[in-house]
Amino acid sequence: GRGGFYHMEASGEPEAKVWWSANTDVPGLSVEADTLEEFHAIAAALGPQMLADNGAPPGVIEVRSVRSFAAA
Repeated sequence: GRGGFYHMEASGEPEAKVWWSANTDVPGLSVEADTLEEFHAIAAALGPQMLADNGAPPGVIEVRSVRSFAAA
């Protein structure tokens, strides 16, 4: 993150009930969850600790979501 602003991408297949962290600049943070809401809760709970554990400055973590859909 630059200046304490971090990004994280939540990729998911809602029909399969799986969301995972695809791209993040939060060191050490890897998230997998059944719902996007649960993904946000885990990222919010673990993100600050991962920043502190890895010597990164505290800041804001922005989560963007990307959904995959079957095209049959």
